Amino acid sequence: MNSVFISHDPQNRAFAADLAKSLEDRGIKSFLAGNDLRAGSNWLEILKCEVQTADGFILVMPAKTAKSSNNAFFETGVARAFGKIVIIVVPDIQDVDQSNIPLEIANTVIVDATKKSLKSVADTVAGAVQR
Repeated sequence: MNSVFISHDPQNRAFAADLAKSLEDRGIKSFLAGNDLRAGSNWLEILKCEVQTADGFILVMPAKTAKSSNNAFFETGVARAFGKIVIIVVPDIQDVDQSNIPLEIANTVIVDATKKSLKSVADTVAGAVQR
């Protein structure tokens, strides 16, 4: 079974959860940052372990209005350090600061989900992770 680590901001939590469910329907296990961490846990060690063991990393691009997107970009840096394929999913291109999309990352797939169904987005992500 393939697996992915999904990083998201609080504003995109529902989108990330729906994407995780859609991927799990395709046999891809998902770890949702923020959702799958428990209070009092050593989040940095869990983060490193989950990213290292995942087959791919999904960054749900933070919204312009996100109070803090530092965690998402930090997690992306961890994925890059482990040489993971990074899949950037943009839920709504109008709602993100496009200058923040990290295009320079090697091994990157960018999916603009603005006018795509969640099924189509999940199919694209699954294809990238399973290659």
